[in-house]
Amino acid sequence: MDLRIERLIQDLIGSDLELAFLERTRAFGELVRLLSCEPAAEADLSACAAHPHSGVRAAAIEVALRSVLELGFPADGLHAALLHEGAFDVDWLVRRRLCARLKGREHPLARALLKTLLYDTEPGVRHAAVLACESQRAFDELLIFRLRQDSSLPVRRTAAAVLGRAAIDTVWWSLIREVRRQEAPELQLALLQTLERLLARHPDWKEDIKPSDKGDLAALCSIIEKSGLSPHLPRLAEWATTSLAAIPAPPEPPAQPTQPTQPTQASRDDEDHVIELEESQPQDARNEHKQAPPADIGTDLGAELKAGRLSRAYECESVLATLEERLEAAGSRSALLVGEPGVGKTAIAHELARRLIARGWVVLQVTPSDFLVNTKYLGEWQTRLNQLTAWAESHPKALIYIPEAHMLSDAGRASGQQESVASSLAPLVAAGKIRVLAE
Repeated sequence: MDLRIERLIQDLIGSDLELAFLERTRAFGELVRLLSCEPAAEADLSACAAHPHSGVRAAAIEVALRSVLELGFPADGLHAALLHEGAFDVDWLVRRRLCARLKGREHPLARALLKTLLYDTEPGVRHAAVLACESQRAFDELLIFRLRQDSSLPVRRTAAAVLGRAAIDTVWWSLIREVRRQEAPELQLALLQTLERLLARHPDWKEDIKPSDKGDLAALCSIIEKSGLSPHLPRLAEWATTSLAAIPAPPEPPAQPTQPTQPTQASRDDEDHVIELEESQPQDARNEHKQAPPADIGTDLGAELKAGRLSRAYECESVLATLEERLEAAGSRSALLVGEPGVGKTAIAHELARRLIARGWVVLQVTPSDFLVNTKYLGEWQTRLNQLTAWAESHPKALIYIPEAHMLSDAGRASGQQESVASSLAPLVAAGKIRVLAE
């Protein structure tokens, strides 16, 4: 190793400062400069990345970040590998610093690293990752997930605040439903303030209100009224009241003819006939209602479709036809959607779900975190996965839709073990026992 690099490393170790202060020292900046120089050997950079001192590792990660995201180094080389290792650094302060340095970066590798850091075990790292996602539309769904499921209240509150700069058409109704779902008063207040900021940023925004949204709107109006915040949320209060009043009342059901108190012989015969018909149905038809997906994992997209929350895709008939043909093929009956964020992978998945649901399919959306949420002990996620795959194998028209599928390789993996959700799913997918659509 270069003697100058060794001296700077000793200076960093001897300073005995926390990382937040260490990175402002002359030794840290000089180490980054030397490791960035052309003559510097990759061996020196690798040695610094594996150094036991967190400040030295942070310097190596900084060099790798500048090389890939600013200088255009290849995304599959040494520097990119060091960034991936940095996302799993043993010191959470190093991971938190990486989050801050990734803020506002549009590089695909930066997005992939942030998605990993959003699932970090340390709340401080997740908090920094949420802040780094501000104004990046590709992270809206993940921020809503953090808002809904994170175990740390500060992380959830920060996610609500960051979503105030999101695209209003993608997060509006999700935020309204979260206001209704959340019980913590401070989180409800943060959500209401976010909705008010979104309306302030989009004063001319109009949304088609559906009758199915009446419950959410009524709950929103009630929460605003009970909190006494109407003077502080003028736009939101006016929008909610006006929108609720604009929903037409449901039509009156037709009057039902009065039924006789005592059944006649003819009605008894009809009842017997109905019973005979039911008993003559095939066993699969009578038990079809029993083949419901597990209640504690995933989201039934059939319910999302009824609520009008599935996005649409247009002029993609060939892609949809290919996907449908794949799901009905022999052997492996799964597919993976690939492409840059924002090209429409989720919209195509939702459009496919619409068509399949109309034909009697059940489409269950399961995120990688759904396997782990509310699990405490080793083996719990395996039980949840077994329930899911058993249902998918027994149901002839079941499709598991997995967004952010790249996270499955780390989901469920314990220290020193190779087993993960991905390794457990792979044999079933390869054998065609279950159908999976991933992106």
